[in-house]
Amino acid sequence: MRYCLSLFLCLCLCTLGNTQELAYGFKAGLNFSTLTGEDEASEVTSYTTGFHIGLLLDVAFTDNFGLRSELLYTQKGKDTAYDGDSYFVFQPAGLRIATVGKRNMTLNVSTSYAQLPVMGYAKFGRFELMGGAYASLRLGSLGNGTMTYSSSSIGSETFDFDLFHIYGKDKAATFGGTVSPIFINGNRVEVPSELGAYYEFTSGPEDNLYKLADLGLVGGASFYLGKALFLNVRVEYGLMDVTNNAADVTLANLGENNQLLTRADNDRNMTIHTALGFRF
Repeated sequence: MRYCLSLFLCLCLCTLGNTQELAYGFKAGLNFSTLTGEDEASEVTSYTTGFHIGLLLDVAFTDNFGLRSELLYTQKGKDTAYDGDSYFVFQPAGLRIATVGKRNMTLNVSTSYAQLPVMGYAKFGRFELMGGAYASLRLGSLGNGTMTYSSSSIGSETFDFDLFHIYGKDKAATFGGTVSPIFINGNRVEVPSELGAYYEFTSGPEDNLYKLADLGLVGGASFYLGKALFLNVRVEYGLMDVTNNAADVTLANLGENNQLLTRADNDRNMTIHTALGFRF
């Protein structure tokens, strides 16, 4: 956050000596975002809703052309559904019991960023076009959802879990809620009602699933309802893979010795950004 703020302030100071007209303002609105990585056969990824709020600075070179920078708190993420063949790794104390079965899961992921877009703009009457790039620093990543798992190898019982993921804090085998004892192959297993982000991992992971930084392109348009009040719609497309492969695992199957298999897909942020703003 402090790096984005420093860059924003430097931009303000650098432009003061080079222009005769500055405009300040604020904006807030909704984001509709997803990740564009390749889905597995039983997986569907869709858009989720978040919000943004922040400050803006316009540097006018002429009456029609200029430069705009913003400092935003913004939420991005995705909705994921998985329904199909899978596995589940039970993690009782001192043991690791891998099973094969069916997983039905829904998960909403929300990642918050401090974001600094810098764009050129061209204004024609009430309409304004803009384009440029953004840099972001991740502030936090959370996941919430539910999962149902069944496996004929351990009986007819269906297991229901709440998913509460704190990606930057959770460790291997992190769980919460209440626990219910069952027996698998003669072993007493206490099954939790709430699973952390890395419950099925044997160790680590060393890296957060979501990376610290993101870079991308921005393009959009604004319509001015008056001299100062405007509506803004734009598309933001990430240029970086925002997930660490070592912590991004497939849900379809396990590898040799029942180890988790990682995915090497390219997960990029894709966001439709809508806002109501005010310049003064």
